[in-house]
Amino acid sequence: MGSTSWDDCDFPSEADVDQVDLAKVTVAVTVGSDGAPKEVRVVKNPGHGFGRAARSCALRKKYDPARDREWRPVLGTCPPFTVKFER
Repeated sequence: MGSTSWDDCDFPSEADVDQVDLAKVTVAVTVGSDGAPKEVRVVKNPGHGFGRAARSCALRKKYDPARDREWRPVLGTCPPFTVKFER
């Protein structure tokens, strides 16, 4: 997928208000041939602003692009993965 550290994702302010200290969000990212995210789809959202925070964070990351049979980078969507938020 590319980026391995997700520790720089902002904790949503709604979670502060609701006193939520742990959440997991599942996202799927469509990655361009240049490794930049083109679209982020939130597959599983626990609420409290975590889906929005995970999407925003995923859009700032760099990814390894998909490859065609000749090993050229192409547009592709990675399998869904989990972003964990914890204080």
